[in-house]
Amino acid sequence: MIPKQTTPQKTTTPKSTSLLKRILQVMVGVFVMIALTVLAVTTLPRQTAVSGSYNQQATPIPTEDPCAPYYYRDASGEWQLFYPCQEGGMNTCPEGYACSHITTFAAIDVCTNPNIWDPTCQPYTCSQAQHKADPRCAIFTCTTDPTQFFTDPCKIYTCENPKYKFDPWCTSSTPAPSGGATTPVPPIEPGYTPCTPGGFCPPVAKIGGNCIAGTVIDVYHQIGGPGWEIVVTPKDGRPAMSQITNSDGAYHFPNLAAGVYTVTIRDREGWQPYTPQSFEVTLSGAPTGCAETRFKMEALPCLIVRKVDQGGNQGFADLVGLPDWDITVKSGTYSETQTTDALGIAVFPNLQPGIWTIQEEPKTGWTSATGITPVITLISPREPYKCDSLDLINQQVHDSCIKVRKLDENNLPIPNWGISLTRNDGTREPISKTTNNDGYVQFDSLQLGAWTLTEEIKPGWHPIGETSMVVNLDEPSLTCKEITFKNQRTTCVEGYKINHFEQGLSNWQITATNATTGEAFTILTNELGYFKFDDLVPGTWTFTEEMQPGWEPVTSPSMTLNLTVDPSNPEKCEQIRFKNRTDYACVDVYKYDNTLAPLPGWQMTLQPAYGGTPVVGYTDGTGWIRFNMLPPGEYQVTETMQPGWDPDGPTTQYITVEATGTCGIIQFYNRQEPPYGSTLPAPTPIVVDQPGNNDGGSPANPTCSATYTVRSGDTLYAIAATYSTTITALQAANNIYGSLIFPGQVLCIP
Repeated sequence: MIPKQTTPQKTTTPKSTSLLKRILQVMVGVFVMIALTVLAVTTLPRQTAVSGSYNQQATPIPTEDPCAPYYYRDASGEWQLFYPCQEGGMNTCPEGYACSHITTFAAIDVCTNPNIWDPTCQPYTCSQAQHKADPRCAIFTCTTDPTQFFTDPCKIYTCENPKYKFDPWCTSSTPAPSGGATTPVPPIEPGYTPCTPGGFCPPVAKIGGNCIAGTVIDVYHQIGGPGWEIVVTPKDGRPAMSQITNSDGAYHFPNLAAGVYTVTIRDREGWQPYTPQSFEVTLSGAPTGCAETRFKMEALPCLIVRKVDQGGNQGFADLVGLPDWDITVKSGTYSETQTTDALGIAVFPNLQPGIWTIQEEPKTGWTSATGITPVITLISPREPYKCDSLDLINQQVHDSCIKVRKLDENNLPIPNWGISLTRNDGTREPISKTTNNDGYVQFDSLQLGAWTLTEEIKPGWHPIGETSMVVNLDEPSLTCKEITFKNQRTTCVEGYKINHFEQGLSNWQITATNATTGEAFTILTNELGYFKFDDLVPGTWTFTEEMQPGWEPVTSPSMTLNLTVDPSNPEKCEQIRFKNRTDYACVDVYKYDNTLAPLPGWQMTLQPAYGGTPVVGYTDGTGWIRFNMLPPGEYQVTETMQPGWDPDGPTTQYITVEATGTCGIIQFYNRQEPPYGSTLPAPTPIVVDQPGNNDGGSPANPTCSATYTVRSGDTLYAIAATYSTTITALQAANNIYGSLIFPGQVLCIP
């Protein structure tokens, strides 16, 4: 309530004094109005830079005397006296509480003036009889007086409050109980600020409080579907937000602060906006629901034009397309040109709805089968990206022919030689024919254009010149264009690469070089040391073997032959041989797990069987390592076990190797131990034949005092304790590296 003021006694003053007093009163009144205006601005809601939330905290207006007491109006609308310099003063504004208004003594005079409406004075003003019917007072009463919440005059304001939005009284037409609510009504939830005159007051109905939602549809009011990017940009410079619509074409931006936002739908290929692509939305910031929006988009039509040859299907069910043909579509002043692809198709995407004329590029020797320039009306498709289609059918009115002759190096005809003809633009089925006894073949009724002739490549023949030629039929003619292909007979050379034991050597490189042309061919000997060069033209050729380290030639590593073709036996080959010797042997070692997967990085040690210097190496990515340049004899190879692995066979193997050029082979197998605590079953040992080894065994185990067959649940620790031995002794006696044992395994007890 407003504090009572003392009425001054009426006195008589001189007229001049009265006039001066009136002037001073006017000046004071103007000053008070200015102060109140500034105060109203400073107490408006402010959006924080971080969260966008609102509060009502206001900074007190300083007075001339900083310790002078002043009044503030609390959240209930009551006036409270505050002594700023008095410690523990009465009725101070609670710490952390947003007092709705603070004013000075002078401002109270405004609230008592019936001719002045000031929103800050609503608790007092609306208590006056002359203002109770004012709509502004109705808003104030319905949003601040809990006893009036559930009354019919206040229903629109109560049901806008999200706290009561879904109350049965708001969702039904049942009148409120007489006299208002019968139970205490909780205050409006914090953060909701009712609209007040002079404040931020956007329209309430269908505008939105603190969120923006909507959908995307097409011009047929079908759901726009997913994939549309919607961007919401605050007008106050805060960062923009974006969403992608769901399968229903819907979007929803929650928890937005009060303000003006620009809502935009991003461009999407094949679409254009039917309604504005961007618009503004104003939010109150109150939790009263979302601003409902909508974008209507129009799917752009597209056109597929297929250029086909009326008479060129050559037995195909459909007409054959004509590639590389310019097609132009026109509508009004706009035109667009596309070139048909290999199938004769030109696609025109994203066209505007309307009437379009289709024009084709004129080409010599071709004409339209209909003689009509097509016109088509395009509309927005109900199914986006579904194109209209149109065929342009052409026919070729002129033709020509090609004659081919096949000759050998002596200009003698070669019969029964295959010649094929294909059209370069792919509009005709390839044609294949065979030369007659005179070496001729003819292709008739060929339409104008580019054709490619290709001769058959036969073993024992070498082309003289090109084996494929392009022929351009640029004018009609009954005289065929003549093309000649020439070939000559070829011969062959075969041979072996062997060692001094007369054994074949594989993977040796042999090169044949033509002494006249410099043309060279290289091959590798097979597992028997055999090699063969086919299709060598007659002439002088040099054959050379590539020497390898540790080998010496027994025969010459290079030889030259003058090759000819025997007319009586053209398939006969010349035969040659290369022989080499070596003083060294080699051993190839392979390391696998029990699934036959290679194990790289595994240490292998090779040592002469009867003493000598060991050699250490590591397997590569394929599990392989080679010990090379070894003196022939007997060797032992030992693998070094790694943690987490158990052997699936002996860890030391023996082998005898000779200086043959073929390495002996040893294979080791291991299995991974299960992870700690795993109950994986023991893998089944793999039995693999290991060529080059001895029987795959190892030196005899130490003398066993007993043997023990492992049962389910056994451990090395338990077995060692049972037989009064140690885990280390058990591992050494049984070549166990790790702790993995499996049921059925027979252990040697040392």
